[in-house]
Amino acid sequence: MVILSGIDNQVAPLNSVSTAHPNAAYTFLTCQKFLVQDPNFLTAGGPSIEEIIAQRIGQETPYPRLDFAIGGTRSDNGIYLPHDEHHFWLEANDPVGAFNDPFVAVDRIFGSQSIDPIEQWQTQSRRAAVLQRVQQNFSLMENELSGEEKERLQAHQNKIESLFRRNTLPVGSCNQPLLSLPYDYDYTYDDHHSAPIMQDILIAALACDMTRVGTISFANAQDHGFEWLWSENDNQPIVDRSRFDNWHAMVHADYQPSMEYVYRWYSKMLARLLQKLSETTDSDGDNMLDSSLIISISEFSSPRHWHKNIPILLFGNTGFLPPSHHISYMPYTLEDFVNSSGMLESGFSMNQFCTTLLHLFGYDDEHFGFDDASISSGILPL
Repeated sequence: MVILSGIDNQVAPLNSVSTAHPNAAYTFLTCQKFLVQDPNFLTAGGPSIEEIIAQRIGQETPYPRLDFAIGGTRSDNGIYLPHDEHHFWLEANDPVGAFNDPFVAVDRIFGSQSIDPIEQWQTQSRRAAVLQRVQQNFSLMENELSGEEKERLQAHQNKIESLFRRNTLPVGSCNQPLLSLPYDYDYTYDDHHSAPIMQDILIAALACDMTRVGTISFANAQDHGFEWLWSENDNQPIVDRSRFDNWHAMVHADYQPSMEYVYRWYSKMLARLLQKLSETTDSDGDNMLDSSLIISISEFSSPRHWHKNIPILLFGNTGFLPPSHHISYMPYTLEDFVNSSGMLESGFSMNQFCTTLLHLFGYDDEHFGFDDASISSGILPL
């Protein structure tokens, strides 16, 4: 494990639109300002860092990336698309959807087990032929377009190419995870069941080289009861409804003892993911934890919407970072930082952290995100 402290989201304060959650969620991984400074049309200004990594290391796999949400609203297709707190972006104004129904995720990623293998191969072949024809039509249209229209066509073409790869690229031997869930399971709410199974689905996909980049996010940040934790809280509700409307309101209040049970549970889920990775080998026979970089991060350092001193944990193969270290870039004490209401600056940016990530993957980018004299650039000093 490597702990990083003192990394600031230096881009967020550059937005002229004051919107607490989007200003963090749309910027901390993209390192870009809003595309347009208009409160009625808020969107990220570019791709987030994991998408750049997926574009570079995920083109030889059926899925350049796989994304999972724990909880979130129900949809017709089992894909969750947040309304105002997108963390992950394919490009400006193009947020990433995530599986939040595990049954849909397994079926879409590994294929239906009820279909004969020959029939499934025939279906994939037909899809590949159709997609190939669509790609040819794109090439013909491209010569007749220019400017913004050509850019939109290219975005569609990239998605079609991703679908084509998904139907044609070979994968390693896949052990499809078995779903064993209660009969009354509700994927929009039962996070304690969803988190482990979504982890298992992602690990299975990584192990057989279905993908090389994945994300897991917790989508029930607004209102949740965390009933499975009540027993640890002397059988009392986690959220005191006589004082707080919901979990979100409670988190933004001063410290409440029952918060600990929720944050501890999140940490246990992270520990479970690391443990499962350590017990799994990939299609090359390598230990998954030893060959993967896992990042745990939040868009805020405090419930007070602080953009500075973003908490960052790294696990597994951390490359040239010194292992088992706490690397602090804070030129102040933690007490002074808290007393300043999160206003003290370190001089080190999320842009630098993301540039450092690219170097960990063997690339030599000089900067990432918004390129401006006011933003610290380059890699983090070690």
